[in-house]
Amino acid sequence: MLSQICGWHGYAEPTFATSAPCIASNCYYLLTQVIYDARVPWCKRYHFIADRLRAVKQDLIIQQPSVFESISILEPMVRFYFLAEYWGKREDDPTGLKQEIQQRSEFVPVLNQQQLEECLKYLLSLYDEVGDFFAFPARPQMEALYQLQYLGETEALRRGVALPQNPSQDLRFALKMSLEWYNKKYSSVIRYSKHLTAFLRMAFSFNLPKIRRYALEVMNTAYSNKNPNLNSHYPLDHFTKLLNFRNPSEASRLCEIYEVMVCKNKVMFLKKKFMAVDFDVDSVLGVDNGDEYVDESLKDYKLCNLLINYLDDAYTTDLCRDIDALSIC
Repeated sequence: MLSQICGWHGYAEPTFATSAPCIASNCYYLLTQVIYDARVPWCKRYHFIADRLRAVKQDLIIQQPSVFESISILEPMVRFYFLAEYWGKREDDPTGLKQEIQQRSEFVPVLNQQQLEECLKYLLSLYDEVGDFFAFPARPQMEALYQLQYLGETEALRRGVALPQNPSQDLRFALKMSLEWYNKKYSSVIRYSKHLTAFLRMAFSFNLPKIRRYALEVMNTAYSNKNPNLNSHYPLDHFTKLLNFRNPSEASRLCEIYEVMVCKNKVMFLKKKFMAVDFDVDSVLGVDNGDEYVDESLKDYKLCNLLINYLDDAYTTDLCRDIDALSIC
């Protein structure tokens, strides 16, 4: 069956085309079986699945199956790319085990991000083609992911405010967060993020680096004083909670990168000392921007439930296997 997963083989004849049920079956097989194959490291499984999903997307474009069939295939693909982005640059994996540095370096965030954006926008265009917002149970989640992916951007906000009222808490808070970030209210954005379910908080975590940098720059200006003896000393513990760091040591390392002094558990702001950097701060800090709540929640859920069935509260099915089976060799 793996030989069929590649989908499109370059044949122009319709008789060689992959049918919509076969495309769906391939996608389902990848995200419920191949993803758990512990015989190979996670990085190799990711590349195998990502390569086949690109072929699946190409099949959808070429074959033009019904909108409903295409949507049912694209939804789990979008979730897979978000999940891969969350774990791709980290030192651990969904099982809590360590990976080799060489394996981690094989993940290319830019390519994953490109596929994520293409699939997400394609999916939203199909939703718009159907028109009925309530025709697809997963649509509120996908709309919320779009808001978090393009947090604070005008185009995303215009789409969000045009949506009909929906009881989905995730979508309501994602839209609030996007609007708050548009107004650069960083504390409200982080506060609202704690109301999201695990999958949406995972997607939001990609925004944390830029939000933290902006917040630190604003606070460094606001709390600064020309007289060194009158500088405001901001409690490090409060600063850690405000910007959603895992612990004070991570908050301290971020301050050090921007040359903001931390002394005796106090952040000492001084405007002229702030240094803008143009390199990857996360790689220097070793900060993974993960969320402890997300990490623990993902271990409780069945991974393929999250990817295939849109069951954020599902814990057991006979078909699915525990996320702990997603071992890294």
